[in-house]
Amino acid sequence: MTAYLIALGQVHDFKRFEQYIEGVMPTLEPYSAEIISVADPADVLEGDAPFPRVALVKFPSKQDAINWKNDPVYEAAAEHRRASSDFVFYLVDDSPSE
Repeated sequence: MTAYLIALGQVHDFKRFEQYIEGVMPTLEPYSAEIISVADPADVLEGDAPFPRVALVKFPSKQDAINWKNDPVYEAAAEHRRASSDFVFYLVDDSPSE
């Protein structure tokens, strides 16, 4: 079942964050992940958004997304993200909630 990683964040150091972007892109292919959209800032339709940047990444399954997140190659790239920004990651599948 298809899964989506929704990343909400705010970048504080764009130069360092660029290192994350460069490092993360090659980690997606082995997990058949596809970046669907990135917006900074995203349009807020309702409420107060704590983070302006939103990224949506499609994975074949939740397990693929979890495996990607736990991959040591991704984790090495993620150090740049953690040092340059604040993010929250959500993982959802494409099944409607009951």
